[in-house]
Amino acid sequence: MVFLKTKLANNNRLSDFRKSELINYFENQYQENVSFRDTRYGENIAKFESIANDSNLTQEQKKAAIKDFIAQQKSETKQHLETQKSENKSEWQKIHSDKQLK
Repeated sequence: MVFLKTKLANNNRLSDFRKSELINYFENQYQENVSFRDTRYGENIAKFESIANDSNLTQEQKKAAIKDFIAQQKSETKQHLETQKSENKSEWQKIHSDKQLK
């Protein structure tokens, strides 16, 4: 955040309102990412413990269950990142349109 604030402070083309909007946007996105990672970590621990403690599963079934869970997590993470990528793209388009208006 320090880097972003420094760069925006040196930017004369954007209004103070737009600068504060950008800082709020990226701070919110950072908090979303922290929450996403914390949630993901909790889900991982719970799932791995439940698989490890399930005495009805063989070792191969446990490996398959973990592999399936990781594949599911990977697709959810990819979707999360794609959503943020599109949000960032629209935010940067707003910035460029603001610059062209001046």
